[in-house]
Amino acid sequence: ANLGSLIRTSSAMGIDAILLSDDCCDAWYRRSVRVSMGHVFRVPIVRLESAIAADHGDGGCGNGGSDSGRGMIDVLKRLGEIGITTHAAVIDEDAQLLETVTVTNINDNNANGIKTHNNNRGWCCVLGNEGNGIRSSVVKACDYRIRIGMAQGVDSLSLPVAAGILLHGLRERETIGQT
Repeated sequence: ANLGSLIRTSSAMGIDAILLSDDCCDAWYRRSVRVSMGHVFRVPIVRLESAIAADHGDGGCGNGGSDSGRGMIDVLKRLGEIGITTHAAVIDEDAQLLETVTVTNINDNNANGIKTHNNNRGWCCVLGNEGNGIRSSVVKACDYRIRIGMAQGVDSLSLPVAAGILLHGLRERETIGQT
């Protein structure tokens, strides 16, 4: 049910794609499809090779063999190479508060309409499961660690609620810059 809610929330926030590690539950499980209210058919969903495989140096394939897939860490690095900023959602007190994050997306055209090269083409928010969060190696592969400010005595939220707050917060903080 959590993944279905996450998919529906992502669709509502205009997210371009959802990347799942292979140890994530099945987006096409009937309950997930039902809870997503059909949005599982609107948002591209890609299952990546496990972050565990990437952590163990087998190219992200999970079989010690060829590099037929990319691990989560490899994908995060690649996203950075093409100008996508990555944010790991954590509960650590020393992580940056969501309300202080600035997200800058640079347009492809300058003021004269001429194509320019971008440094930042968007963002990616990495979420972990409710029990274990995000693997430390995956958090380290992200550009930033962000957290939701909460009242004293509350240390976490359900994944769908946290996703809604984070995705809305990042969208709300987007600024469009010209190069």
